[in-house]
Amino acid sequence: MLKIAYIGNKGYHSDNVNGSTRGDKRFVACAVAGGTKDEDMSAFWEYIKNDHPDAKYYADYIEMLETEKPDVAVISPRFDLTAKVCMDCAKRGVHIFAEKPVATNQNELCELEKVIKDTGVHFVAMHFLRLGGAFYQAICAVKEGAIGEVRMVNAQKSYKLGQRQDFYKKRETYGGTIPWVGIHGIDWIYTIVGKRCVKVNALQSRVGNREHGELESTCLCQFTFEDEVIASLAIDYLRPAEAPTYSDDRVRIVGTEGVIEVREGKLYITDCEGLKTPVITKGKDLAMEFLEGILNNTECEITSKEIFEITKLALAAQQAADSGEAVLL
Repeated sequence: MLKIAYIGNKGYHSDNVNGSTRGDKRFVACAVAGGTKDEDMSAFWEYIKNDHPDAKYYADYIEMLETEKPDVAVISPRFDLTAKVCMDCAKRGVHIFAEKPVATNQNELCELEKVIKDTGVHFVAMHFLRLGGAFYQAICAVKEGAIGEVRMVNAQKSYKLGQRQDFYKKRETYGGTIPWVGIHGIDWIYTIVGKRCVKVNALQSRVGNREHGELESTCLCQFTFEDEVIASLAIDYLRPAEAPTYSDDRVRIVGTEGVIEVREGKLYITDCEGLKTPVITKGKDLAMEFLEGILNNTECEITSKEIFEITKLALAAQQAADSGEAVLL
């Protein structure tokens, strides 16, 4: 049995872990704590207690780690604190399922990567979208050679802005829209292309962010990979509140023998024979993949090495947007 502790819920994704493990006696939630002492986790604690009535509440996550000695920590504090909390857990031998991005600057990312390597704990970030639905189908189709050699990828992440918490309004605590929202698109691009990125360009704007301070409302990234493979990513917070879905996520993959598109949750493949009905590949549950990997001592399909490489790309793109200059990798 694995004891799971929850630290923070600023990204609102931690409930996915409890949803995945609900009713499975191999996993028990032992405690909940805030990412900071003033983060109110009482509502999330009540949610967890519905499935795990013995779960305890702590104001201090360090006290929780020392007292409860969990096997796994689900980590989602304020974004600028994620790397520190991850390192505090790893140094105590606690396996980590963390909100993305796992760091908001390159120095912390390098430090975290070393700690994870040195401690040997299982580690993954909440890159749920790579293994879900049509995007997972698209990645599988590319790997199976459905469109030949990939030459170009265009991805899109569009979200409703709503009214965000105050920490989103300051770059120091938010980290930037590219690493927070765009990292999913960067994950798709990185996985689909399968080559080393050599250069990143990016643009961003805060216009239209509806009084959200330093939050960027629109971003555009361009990636150049080895063998002249190119990719772009458009990111925005301007999806209308009246739109039928919270997000509008898309990807278009151009290969030497065809094109794959994902839009409105569906996969389309066009090759020399025309539009084809794709073979449906079932997606995977990232949380369960990770937890079962701990039990079986196997690596998750999304590896810790990939998490660090994708995060480095996201932070490089943010640096390019901030500086107005290309970042060479």
